[in-house]
Parts: sequence; structure tokens; C-alpha cells
Amino acid sequence: MKTSVVSSTSPTLILALEEIREKLKKEPDFLILAVSDKYPEEYVIPSVERTFKTENFIAFNALDAFKDSSLVQGVTACALYFTNSGDFSLKEIRDYGDRKSLNDIILLINEKKNWIHLFIGSTNESVDSFVNHLSEGLKYRPINNVIGGLASGKKTKVFTKNGIIDRGGIFYP
Repeated sequence: MKTSVVSSTSPTLILALEEIREKLKKEPDFLILAVSDKYPEEYVIPSVERTFKTENFIAFNALDAFKDSSLVQGVTACALYFTNSGDFSLKEIRDYGDRKSLNDIILLINEKKNWIHLFIGSTNESVDSFVNHLSEGLKYRPINNVIGGLASGKKTKVFTKNGIIDRGGIFYP
């Protein structure tokens, strides 16, 4: 896999996304976007889909996005380019209390223990229980392939092609 990280501080979301698209050398296979909360949340999904003509993305609100060692008051994008044929999946968690989602994610991680798994989640009262049950369900040691974090603040949301997630998160792949 190859990556490219670019950013924009344009004052409108659509202009920021267009600038990012122009900076990328080619269309990414998958896109991860950190989006400033200064942009209206209802425009994130349609703007990403229209600009990049893809549903292969995740985005999340970021009070401060960064690129390398610089803070960005705008949008930072990490474009992923797959170098081998392969598969990826996005597992949405609409509610941390949903045992089926939790069990699906545990099964995926246990089956794909040689993959890197990225978690981006929103903060709420049930996230601790979710993370504890997740770690208890993983059947291999050491667990060294799960990375991610929780967004802080009530304004933080996660965006996918299926809509806005404000009480859960996503696992990729």
C-alpha cells in the first residue's frame, strides 16, 4: 500500500476538497479525511462523494487536524493506494451496545490478524465497555495491529457513505 497526505485550509468545504483532489496524483482507492468542525456537518458526505466520485472513504470531525508537524484548520486527507489486489471493508458501529456489531468486528480481527485495523470512534458513556469486550474477544497475543482513537467532544462525528455516526465509530478494514 502507498499513501499520500495532503491538506487544504480553503474557507469552504467544497473548495478544500477540490484543492485536495488536485494535489493528489491519482484517484485513491480509499480516502481518510480529518475535517474541521468549522464546516457544516450536513455537507461532508455529499461533498466528498461529489468531489471524489467514490463511496470509499471515512471522514471525522477534527478540532485540530494535522499534516506532518503542522496544525491545519481545514481538511487533511490520507489517500490510500493499494499495490496488491486485496479487499477492505468498513465496519460501522452505530451503537457501542450493539453486540452483533461487536461480535462481527471481533470475528474480522481474529480472522485477519495479519492486517492493520483502524478504529475511529466518538466518545460516549458506553465506549469503555465496548473496548473492554473487544479486547477480551481477541484470541491472539500480542495484539499489535489495532490502532485508532476516540474523538473528543460532543461536536465530533464520524462520516461514511451510509451517513453520520455520532454514538459509535468505524473499523477499517
